[in-house]
Amino acid sequence: MSRFIKLSSLVINSSHINKILIEKNKYEIHTISGTNDFLFFGTGDISNKTKIKICEKENPIDYKILTKWINECEKY
Repeated sequence: MSRFIKLSSLVINSSHINKILIEKNKYEIHTISGTNDFLFFGTGDISNKTKIKICEKENPIDYKILTKWINECEKY
């Protein structure tokens, strides 16, 4: 399984994927990178969160690539 997912205009590091919401004809990828915890009169979290939406009608090539990658993940 590849560590990176290469889409038509984007490369995603699969280790930064937090979750993938699977809906009919659409995927929504939630990524987190650069997370830092801090302590200053309590606790907190600073993170760089991104949502990537891939629709079958708008992005058919990327949708097929991601579908193939998800199916490969199910094998493990």
